[in-house]
Amino acid sequence: MRIKYLHEFLVAFLSLDNGAQRQIRKKLDELHRMPEGSLEHQALRGDQFKGLFKLRVGDWRLIHKIVDGELLFITLGHRSEVYRG
Repeated sequence: MRIKYLHEFLVAFLSLDNGAQRQIRKKLDELHRMPEGSLEHQALRGDQFKGLFKLRVGDWRLIHKIVDGELLFITLGHRSEVYRG
């Protein structure tokens, strides 16, 4: 599966502690090995989140969208904070 990352996502990822980074990296490695179309996307609700999806990794949420058949990871955050405007 083809995956891209926005700068905001990478900055947020690098600011996490090593344990959280390890968890997220493991999940992203799994995604890279998955066949196209096998990931079930969980759409976010609300007008401000239209077209966005979440991927749960422990207490962390990875926000992404699908652009030309690729996953584009936009940002990530703790589940208690990531949905705040």
